[in-house]
Amino acid sequence: MKKLLLLVVGLVLLLSLAVFAGDNDKVVATVNGEEITKDDVLYEVSLYPLDRKEWAFSEEGLSQILDNIIERKLLVKEARVLSLDTVDAVKRDIARAREDILIKHLLSPKVQAALAGISEDKLRAYYDENDTLFIEPEKVHVHYIVTDSLELAKEIYKKLKEGESFESLARKHSISSERDRGGDAGYLTKDMFRDKNLADTAFSLKLGEISDIITSDGLHYIMKVTDKIPSYKPDFDDIKDNLSRKVAADLQNKVVNDYKSELRKKAKISIDNSVLYSIQPKTLKPVEPTEK
Repeated sequence: MKKLLLLVVGLVLLLSLAVFAGDNDKVVATVNGEEITKDDVLYEVSLYPLDRKEWAFSEEGLSQILDNIIERKLLVKEARVLSLDTVDAVKRDIARAREDILIKHLLSPKVQAALAGISEDKLRAYYDENDTLFIEPEKVHVHYIVTDSLELAKEIYKKLKEGESFESLARKHSISSERDRGGDAGYLTKDMFRDKNLADTAFSLKLGEISDIITSDGLHYIMKVTDKIPSYKPDFDDIKDNLSRKVAADLQNKVVNDYKSELRKKAKISIDNSVLYSIQPKTLKPVEPTEK
């Protein structure tokens, strides 16, 4: 968290120096007479994530960003030549985009203010108070042999008891997707088994022990367990970054949802469900651009 805060502060200072340098209105390029200023480029740089900022300020990055601006202006110019900005569907899209931008700038300060309150102490308290959210369930490393013939399953079981390799018999006879891996299904928790009886059997086996034949949904299973990982709670430091992201996402959703609920309570809203539910799907006509 501290490292992230330092990065943010450093970035803000860097951008502030650029913004207040006094020459942001200097023209970087022109496209058909339309000017592109340093400020235009800096705005595009500000949209890049933190881990791309260093590249964005490099000569390669700045050149690429400028090329993107130039190409966007060429495309916008062509769209206007075709009068796309006068088409009703396009105007609706533009209006919707404008609304989205307004909403973003309305909610962003509220979210940022809430996120600023997330400290490592609060994360640790959340970690300590919510054990059940972080407990990793017990797992067993399972190997399967699956057949649709009980007689074949009995033959395989006999060969296993005589010492033949589980892996080679799985490759030869099993019809499961783990066949090519010698029956190796990997580490499974109890809720990952398709059948409770299979789960109970797997978790009761000793390491290296071969199970009896278990029948489920017309298939016959023979299992072997080669490893067990007991249930445990990961150390705070091991999950701190993921926890920070989760808490931030949860807090953001709460702030936004609470604010929307507050606005709904203040508003006078009337809904005519008879009109709403009368809306039916229809074929949309493609937008037809018109030349000026």
